[in-house]
Amino acid sequence: MESKIYSFDIFDTCYVRKCGKQDFLFELLAKRVLGSHAEVSSVYDFVLARRAAEEQARKHSMREDVLLDEIYAHFDVSMFTTLGSDAVMQEELQVHRDMLVPVEVIKSEVERLHALGHSVVYISDMYLPESFLAEKLSQDGFLSEGDRLYVSGEVGLTKSSGRLYDHVRQELGTTFSDWLHRGDNSYSDVAVPRKKGIHAVQVDTGYSYYERLLMSRDVSGSTMDVLKLAACGRAVAHSLPSTPAHAFATDFIAPIYVPFVYSILLDARKRGLKRLFFIARDGYILYKIAEVFKVDFPDIELSYLWASRKSLYLPGLKDLSADSLVEAFPAMSADAGQLLSLLHMSDYPLDMERMKGMPAQEIANLLVHDDQFMSVLAGRYEEQSTLAIEYFRQEGVTTPGSAIVDVFGTRKCEYFLNNILARNGYNKVHGYYYSVMWGRMLMADSYSSMMYVDRLRYGANDAYYTQKQSILEQYFSVTDQERTVGYRHEYGRVVPLYEKDAVSQEFKKDALKVNLTVCQLFAGFYKSVGIENHDLCCQAAQAVYNAFFHVPRKEYLSALSAFVISDDNRLSRILEKRPLLTVLLQKRSSDRWFHGNIVFNSGFLYKPMLWLLEKLWERQKNKSLNNYV
Repeated sequence: MESKIYSFDIFDTCYVRKCGKQDFLFELLAKRVLGSHAEVSSVYDFVLARRAAEEQARKHSMREDVLLDEIYAHFDVSMFTTLGSDAVMQEELQVHRDMLVPVEVIKSEVERLHALGHSVVYISDMYLPESFLAEKLSQDGFLSEGDRLYVSGEVGLTKSSGRLYDHVRQELGTTFSDWLHRGDNSYSDVAVPRKKGIHAVQVDTGYSYYERLLMSRDVSGSTMDVLKLAACGRAVAHSLPSTPAHAFATDFIAPIYVPFVYSILLDARKRGLKRLFFIARDGYILYKIAEVFKVDFPDIELSYLWASRKSLYLPGLKDLSADSLVEAFPAMSADAGQLLSLLHMSDYPLDMERMKGMPAQEIANLLVHDDQFMSVLAGRYEEQSTLAIEYFRQEGVTTPGSAIVDVFGTRKCEYFLNNILARNGYNKVHGYYYSVMWGRMLMADSYSSMMYVDRLRYGANDAYYTQKQSILEQYFSVTDQERTVGYRHEYGRVVPLYEKDAVSQEFKKDALKVNLTVCQLFAGFYKSVGIENHDLCCQAAQAVYNAFFHVPRKEYLSALSAFVISDDNRLSRILEKRPLLTVLLQKRSSDRWFHGNIVFNSGFLYKPMLWLLEKLWERQKNKSLNNYV
């Protein structure tokens, strides 16, 4: 028989908070009331006093619950501010408004019930005024004409005692057996109503496995910023569609990239930098995240720069000597075709077989002694050098106080770009990177990085570095743009020359859409919850990403099932459907992600395999710790 009454809890059912814990909400309130430069001790004392006032109000009340004005009757705000109690209370209501995020799946269910002609009842154990909650529910599309709202503070009865359910039944003139209630609390929303004969369904708006793992990484002490970071992820997850791609972006991409971008902006302001240039294509998602934060950094201009190692290599050479040709080449394979491509000379006829297997220096020596080759190269060097500096002037890179932002760095782009600038009498740029490689160029120019690959060899998390880098660079930073390979004139401007890569354009568009949606929403939440330790948040998120590679959950692997790595247009899959036995037997010979492929192909053995990987990872961590000590 279909239920006649459909009711929902409000908090952690219809809404989750961006900031997570209620104490963090009071912390935000304190900073608004006391000012952003208030002493930390004053902020935490304010939170403590607000909590104590609520305890006192409940202690002195003759009813089962209290309202906000009763709490403020016990809150001596004069200890902290000259604002009156009413003003502080109104500010608290505003913080609640700002922090509440609708849960998508519950909103969809309410819309479905409304479409079928059903009224909905909202029942909450909460001190906030009914008028406030009614306004918020209406604004977000939950409360419609004919719906009812019951708040424990107004009624004086609670769900946890069961008496609020009795009150609702009596007012609506229904029976418990005709009632379906949904809520998150296992006691007040499930156990209590079920004892009365109400059909109760528990709603899960909790943290994901990796968000809980992130929370366990919090070492920030009183600020608890990593907990706030996880709360942002939870709020994003419950306000967007529930797909593997959204979950992956929410739990891994945004928690790494969002704090990283904010830390760059803070450092740039500290250094007095005026313009940040995000390097195409990897820097695109960082650029779009930075746009969300721009309001906090009005003095820093954000720009997107079409540049790449391939577009900058030739014009960035100091000269056309053999030593210059090979200066930025040793970290790459000694491949003559690759070098010719970088020099914009792929169309020049050369005996490639003769150069096969030669060291880079020998290849460069042969090329500089070919007069005809060098004559053609000199022309292209002059052309691209002129175009490159024109493009930099046009885009403002030549403005003093500029910096570039990239994801992974051998610092070659920075090296070539600065060579071009210095050769034309301009200031060099500062370089920002998420991670710099072991084989990076060593030079005196200043740069900053969140991670240094050569420092990751201490401990268990250096395993699968190549796969981590590939996913971070080509999936985290995916765009539907083409690779910049040079520059040309068009309608009086310098514009990029592109070449297509072999990765599916449809896959890139779909992945980019999800990643951008998640990261920009996450950035908006992140900005609003008062996080201060951005580097710590980023590093904690990186640690969770490392953990994912050792013990990956299958639902997240679905997001990567169609992902292919592109290396100079040579494609390879990081995950591949194969018999589990084949995966196990080919561990040593496979260049793929062994743990990921075990889970991906585990079938009905998923849980045993997950248990085995957890044990193996714990053993590896302990072994690494012992080796380090």
